Amino acid sequence: MEVRNINNAENTALKGIAGSRIYGGTDNFAYSINFRGNITKTAQNGLIWVANNFSSPHQRAILGVTALCTQPFIDLHNRHIKKEDKPITVAKTISKIIVGTIAGVTLRHYAIKAADKFTQTVKTGKYSQCLLHKGLIEELKKTINKTNEYLLNSVRNYKEGLGTFLGVATGAFTNFLIDAPLTKYLTNFIHDNCFKKEDANEH
Repeated sequence: MEVRNINNAENTALKGIAGSRIYGGTDNFAYSINFRGNITKTAQNGLIWVANNFSSPHQRAILGVTALCTQPFIDLHNRHIKKEDKPITVAKTISKIIVGTIAGVTLRHYAIKAADKFTQTVKTGKYSQCLLHKGLIEELKKTINKTNEYLLNSVRNYKEGLGTFLGVATGAFTNFLIDAPLTKYLTNFIHDNCFKKEDANEH
């Protein structure tokens, strides 16, 4: 799959800002999806809808739920793990997924909120646009009192991308300060309250 530029005039000021996002569907967007191979229009529209309606926190939550519904069962039936080690392994897997998902969603959500404060489309203070790309600022100045759906989408995606980066960067520190201790506590809690009872019943 490759991304193809379909609007050179508008893209000049925004080059490199929103190129990593998937755009398409209308002429208001700077990019469209160009698939190498056969894909239906419905599938294209579906991918575009997902890209436009699921933010980074949403995507992280979906990954977490998917992992929680699959990974513990994989560990439980893994023949390479000793039977006596499976309870603690499964408990640790569940704990990692729960803590990691909650932390990831929370950090990304508030990081995007924080980024929003410094990437305003209208300058309301000294620092209200300090993290906004210069190309976007110039384009916004040209469209004062006008509605430019393409530009507003570009700003929204820029904010989400910046917020996601800040969230991931912050997560590198909270992983040791918060995630690890919580994972250890939750692992012991799940193991003591779920698996020890099963072990007692077997004996």
